[in-house]
Amino acid sequence: MAITTDYSDYQEAGGVRFPRTITQIGGPSGDVTLRVTSIDMNTGLKSENFVTNLPERVVPEHKEPIEENPMETPPQDE
Repeated sequence: MAITTDYSDYQEAGGVRFPRTITQIGGPSGDVTLRVTSIDMNTGLKSENFVTNLPERVVPEHKEPIEENPMETPPQDE
């Protein structure tokens, strides 16, 4: 059974565009349309919600790769 989901009527909330209408066609319950009436963004969140006991992430310094062209390398004496 194929189920198609369509998202439409995008509106901005908190700087992000969200679909306000979601329609599913072909499901076992028939066609279903959901309409979002309100969106609350991150209400009641505190910085403590995101604390972990993981060590701080270390990002290695990026170094550009050195390209070597074997055709430009002088032959080595054997």
